[in-house]
Amino acid sequence: MVYLRNRIVNRYINIRNDDEKSKEIYEKFRYLIDSPFPPLPLGSYKTNIMYTTPGEMYRKGYEIKYINQ
Repeated sequence: MVYLRNRIVNRYINIRNDDEKSKEIYEKFRYLIDSPFPPLPLGSYKTNIMYTTPGEMYRKGYEIKYINQ
């Protein structure tokens, strides 16, 4: 969520604040910018973690299972 929030803010930070388009964009993404991270529903989640060296000389991935109880 933090990564997504930062991407949105950084993408639109150069838009003038008094611009009508800026206000529309803010309203569209306001729940992501101003709200706390929502709790994950109970259950198990799979994700892939990928390690890559600079220059992509070496790459290794792992599947991890998270359980939210």
